Amino acid sequence: MSANDLTTELNKLTEEFKSAIGRADEAATERLNNAIAEVEGKMRSLQAEANRPTGDANDDAEVKSYREYLRTRDIKSMSVGSATDGGVTVPKIIHSQIQAYLRDNSAMRQIASVVSTSTPDYNFPVQTTGSTAEWTGETATRNTTGTPTIVNVKPPVGELVARALITQTLIEDSAYDLQSFLVNDLGESFNAATGTAFVTGDGTNQPKGLLSYPTAAVTDKAGTRPYGTFQHIASGTSAALGDAEKLMDLTMAVKPGYRAKGKFVMTRATLNFYRKLKDNNGQFIWQPSLQAGVPSTLLGYPVYEDENMGEAGTAGALAVAFGDFEAGYVIVDRVSMSTMVDPYSFDPFIAIKARARVGGAAKDTSAIKFLKLAAS
Repeated sequence: MSANDLTTELNKLTEEFKSAIGRADEAATERLNNAIAEVEGKMRSLQAEANRPTGDANDDAEVKSYREYLRTRDIKSMSVGSATDGGVTVPKIIHSQIQAYLRDNSAMRQIASVVSTSTPDYNFPVQTTGSTAEWTGETATRNTTGTPTIVNVKPPVGELVARALITQTLIEDSAYDLQSFLVNDLGESFNAATGTAFVTGDGTNQPKGLLSYPTAAVTDKAGTRPYGTFQHIASGTSAALGDAEKLMDLTMAVKPGYRAKGKFVMTRATLNFYRKLKDNNGQFIWQPSLQAGVPSTLLGYPVYEDENMGEAGTAGALAVAFGDFEAGYVIVDRVSMSTMVDPYSFDPFIAIKARARVGGAAKDTSAIKFLKLAAS
């Protein structure tokens, strides 16, 4: 289906969904919820496909050479120099396509800050407290006032590897587009692993994820929540999501400067719950996207799906994150992805290998807030 067809279908499903809620038809509501999520997924996939290299007349010589390899299925054409070197570099087209796949499919890579560094000692300074000042009289004693506190943060970096095995017979005989197969297989592996680490990683040989940091029900205004601790808003019920007002409380807990770039992150099941809620004026707080690649909104803010977030049924889970993720979390690409083919080690398979060194850590822990499934 085209982007226009998907948009039309989404509009139709949205109207049916609202009608089902109005007549309290739970079966239809659930069915339409799933249908809407499926269409939105197709829209994201369509956008991802549009962003990938297509192999048209503008491809450079290296890309054309690799496409010719795929047509001829000549394994020897992948050998350069000595036949005993154990592997050769795969043309950069696979590398660039996997990177494009990660950007399109990883929610955190879309919304967080991403930096590339040439040193394993990458760190950045964070100001945790500001200067202080005091009022005084014309001839009164001038006291020494406080100065800013700055700490260095060093994101933990880990090595990520993936390997796809393909038989020589498949390469020789299949008419399937092996390049797309490799891109999807390796891209899905890297996307799943990094996406999980950016949210739940423990920081040991991998990024430290957002949910690995402590939280407290202490506001920014109180000024007593230490750096490295996020603020949470209680849902009001243990193990259950709150109503629309709790979601509003979450957005308003974020400072205006961060709220202007605010985004929601939650699982599909959580989003399905909030799709059914209305504000005090009887308006749905969820609005569908009318453009491929553009997220739907809750309370006017973009919402991104990430299945690594907590959800209803688990007491104390952090089910919703909201805030400025670019200011709040940094992804560090220490070593760019490299890809190679190994035709020897896994005979009768040919192994397509990929590796990268990736890190991540919280930057400003006042930029993002969480909805915690708790009574208080």
